[in-house]
Amino acid sequence: MRALATHIREYVTDSGLPGTVPSDTGGVNNGNTPDWKVLAIQSYETEKYALQIQERWFTSGVVGNQYIECQPGTCPVSTTALPTINDNHMPGAFYLDIGGSYQLLPGATAYLKVDNVLNEEPAPSTNFINPALYDVLGRVYRLGLRFNL
Repeated sequence: MRALATHIREYVTDSGLPGTVPSDTGGVNNGNTPDWKVLAIQSYETEKYALQIQERWFTSGVVGNQYIECQPGTCPVSTTALPTINDNHMPGAFYLDIGGSYQLLPGATAYLKVDNVLNEEPAPSTNFINPALYDVLGRVYRLGLRFNL
């Protein structure tokens, strides 16, 4: 069993140029810095076969910390420093992957891997779907043979 977790409280970028505003991208799911990101793997292995389950999860976040979200019926004037947006929310996601292998002969192993078993769709975005966080392919099957000569 193995689990890795990352928590990003803030991720500030400052160019240092006069007149620029530092940018905090912590919790921005349009990039690759959600508040929390977890990867967990459970595996079982014998001389003949192996099984693996993997979970990938990250928290919901925002399109960008620089935006002011419009409220129903009212929206402040958008400026370069403080642009407005209708919906600044991007949902989190959970993906489940499974895999296994079986030794057919010494030096020959068959394997199967299924990514995104639950076939979760990526979160819609106003600009694009973020492949750094969201699974953009859907359920993917891999089947193959490995040879060790």
